[in-house]
Amino acid sequence: MKKYLYLFLVFITLISCQKNDQEDSLISNSKRPHIVSYFENGNILNKMEYKYVGDQIASVHDITPIADSSYYSGFKYEFDYRLPVLTLSLHTSYNGHWTHFSDITYSYTNARLDQIDIYGGELGIGQIIESQVFSYDNNRLVLTIIEKDFGDGMKMTGKRDYAYENQKLKRCNYYSHSNSEDWWVHRYQSYIYSENHVEVSTIRQADSLYFDKITHTFDNNQLVYSEYLSRNIHDELEYWQEVFYTYDTDGYLIEEKTEKDDDTFITTIEYELGKDNLDLFNSPENQIYEFWNPFNFQFDK
Repeated sequence: MKKYLYLFLVFITLISCQKNDQEDSLISNSKRPHIVSYFENGNILNKMEYKYVGDQIASVHDITPIADSSYYSGFKYEFDYRLPVLTLSLHTSYNGHWTHFSDITYSYTNARLDQIDIYGGELGIGQIIESQVFSYDNNRLVLTIIEKDFGDGMKMTGKRDYAYENQKLKRCNYYSHSNSEDWWVHRYQSYIYSENHVEVSTIRQADSLYFDKITHTFDNNQLVYSEYLSRNIHDELEYWQEVFYTYDTDGYLIEEKTEKDDDTFITTIEYELGKDNLDLFNSPENQIYEFWNPFNFQFDK
């Protein structure tokens, strides 16, 4: 279930980032996501329909074609706007019987996202199980605090801070702690920028060797290609994948194609005319992890 939520939020953010880059050219021809489909080796995995009320996204529904069988399952996500807090409710169904299993709340100050809280799990819908809190300086993210509840109350389990150079993110430090609550940097991410590339390397503090590296390639400010590499503690390559991005003539993302081992994963996006508020879901960490994909709820992976 979390897998599909992650995919859904990733594409909300990816789409809104691309739209921001070309906002001036799209004023007279605004489009918004309508159907997002996920395929594995040519087989449909999931198809989601975005529904709007006015210019606001109201819900997202699983409309995956169902083969003739005795049971089926589905997902839907519903939005409740009570700003400065926005709630995303997650539901799953079995043979048409819907179960509300989790909530995610987004808290804003002056339209800036300050906190994400996840409710649900074994503790019940009304209990926070994970939080991410953002702090800023001069409108730039400088600190993220991660808290989790393992049954004995919310406790800080991780933190990250960020350094900038020439207005660009240069380094992100990941902290660990001992029983004495002393914190130290156990790894960090390094950002290297060139004319058409951004390289993000996650480096082990102990031996200064990277264990994952992502290189993003741009063409006229559009993300067109990403390569992912991962190495083990013996400095051996153990993971590799590449992603290709395709856009329509108006500059909207319409396909993301991932090649991994012998598998091909494709996500397609169909649009309808109309404005949306998907930019509201841009996380302040939009350069962390996979550059455009901030909503990864395994916060301290």
